[in-house]
Amino acid sequence: MPTAGALDQRITFREYTEVRDDLGGVTQTWADFAAVPTVWASVNPSRGREAFEHDRENATASYKFIVRYRDDVDERHAILWKGVLYNIRSVNIASQRDLYLEIHAERGVGGAG
Repeated sequence: MPTAGALDQRITFREYTEVRDDLGGVTQTWADFAAVPTVWASVNPSRGREAFEHDRENATASYKFIVRYRDDVDERHAILWKGVLYNIRSVNIASQRDLYLEIHAERGVGGAG
């Protein structure tokens, strides 16, 4: 488990939401959510992959984010880190005493960005 000093990166939790404009139209976009959307995290790369599909190259990268425990984050959300959006793929309690969450997320895949 990380020490408090290992949580050295700022991340922001986002959710996909609908925003209405002045003319009654609706736009879907990612927006900050929760009372405290930006938190300290430990960020570690997990794996990367490149594939050539439908005449174009697709690259993905997986990361493990560890944050202090909170109960409002799940796979419907995304993480904004260093200007890049990461889709959350799984959320696991990373300690027996509910001190930390281990979040696995990917960039370069459908749904984020």
